[in-house]
Amino acid sequence: CFQFKHTESTAEIPIIFMTALRDQDEIIKGFNLGAVDYITKPFKREELIARVKTHLILQKTRQELRERNELLARMNQEKDRTLLWLERELELARRTQQLLIPEKTPQAEGFQVAARYRAMQKVGGDFYDFVLNDDYLAFFIADVSGHGVSSALIVSMVRMAFDVQDTDIPDPAGHLKQMNAILNGKVGSEFTTASFAYINRRTRELKIANAGHPPLLLWKAREQTIMEIRPHGRLLGILNDIGVESESVRLDSGDRVLLFTDGVIEGRSPAGREMGEAEFHRIIREQHKLTAEDFCDYMIEHITRWCGGGDHISDDIALIVVDVL
Repeated sequence: CFQFKHTESTAEIPIIFMTALRDQDEIIKGFNLGAVDYITKPFKREELIARVKTHLILQKTRQELRERNELLARMNQEKDRTLLWLERELELARRTQQLLIPEKTPQAEGFQVAARYRAMQKVGGDFYDFVLNDDYLAFFIADVSGHGVSSALIVSMVRMAFDVQDTDIPDPAGHLKQMNAILNGKVGSEFTTASFAYINRRTRELKIANAGHPPLLLWKAREQTIMEIRPHGRLLGILNDIGVESESVRLDSGDRVLLFTDGVIEGRSPAGREMGEAEFHRIIREQHKLTAEDFCDYMIEHITRWCGGGDHISDDIALIVVDVL
């Protein structure tokens, strides 16, 4: 890997490590040497093909960005052609983003899971993913600062850092620490907020860790109240020590867990009024009888109306809803 990255003719080739090792120090060492992804054995053929396709699209996006910049330097007067190239870059980044966001949500016995993503532009900086095994339902959400192509590329790095985590270990704080170790110093001046949550499928214990992200909201059906859960943690990608901690709570039938990015509550009306947490809480209380899927649709429609239409939404929106049956 080191030799490839220090040889001009091969420096741009994406390198994916494939190994049976799960040593986090070795994973970080591999990324520091220039690897772009890491797959642990045993692996599925479909997963490998999907990873390769993702990196081919990312590589093409970077090449298009370089070509556009060279074109702008030579042909400052050709505005129409510049706009055409920009549109092409955004389309390539949009395709990359679609590969990163899960097509389907996991369906675990005893739970209903729904999620929605809406980018402010063609591409954005929000991301979420899930892990489901016999013991745990895990879900992760992140928000990269900024918007557009650069944020989409950083989202791909966040996805890689998430994928190399050993999700058999129910330690959301530890996972965020390891992700920070991989991302720190590699995302320029950008940063990422994130939340990582586990639900023990047998005991229904929810464990949550937070890295500068909006709080997890928990609708307690029995008490008809909303809990805000936001354990201590700093932003990913800019500090060596993010001081992240975990917090646990017991779930009961009828409860609803919500993770979201700040685009859900920071949308502004045409008059400049922010929707805010109070309005979001009101909707959670009044619409708690909707299914998880219907609630997600209702929420996206409400935000769109509040902002005066889809063209006026000022930030990316990501929302995860988990209902306990």
